[in-house]
Amino acid sequence: MITLKRFGTLAISLLCATTLCDAGTLIDFETLPDGMPPDEFTSISDSYASWGVSFWEMEYGAGQPKFAAGYGADGFFAGSFACGGYPPGFNIVADLSVPVYTVSADVDSAFGVAVTMLAKSADGTVLGSATSESLPQFWKGNLSVTAATPIASVKWWPAYDHSGVGVDNLFFDVPEPGTLAMAMLMTIITGTSCRR
Repeated sequence: MITLKRFGTLAISLLCATTLCDAGTLIDFETLPDGMPPDEFTSISDSYASWGVSFWEMEYGAGQPKFAAGYGADGFFAGSFACGGYPPGFNIVADLSVPVYTVSADVDSAFGVAVTMLAKSADGTVLGSATSESLPQFWKGNLSVTAATPIASVKWWPAYDHSGVGVDNLFFDVPEPGTLAMAMLMTIITGTSCRR
């Protein structure tokens, strides 16, 4: 039987576990993980692999998004400017090697073209999607997807496959290893105190 004291201890443990495990990573494409600025029109590919993300394009599996500037953006962004054929057309894919539950990014395409962001699990199941407005302006705002299971990849597609697509300020939440260890320790302590 759970007493009020045991319930309170368990509630505090769960609260600490959920609040302490909330950390995030922002890739603004202005600097590389080593702190150096990127060179314009160089491949992004595995530039952020140490942060748990790799980029590519579905251009028959061989394309690479590039660091780009301009187009109404403040500084650099990830851009898809070359495509080998239609389909698939222009797109950007980010593969995540860390457990991620929320992804958000600023998106861009040609005037009047919306961008869709798809979040998929490791087995390819679509976990969620968001679509920008198709406004007559650059940078159509921020798209965000949250899922209950880990997001393994995120794909950005323009509504018109002959339009390029841009992604900036990519944010994803990542539980910090030390925080997870703290949450596990709190759970063990709670379990031990409940037995006594």
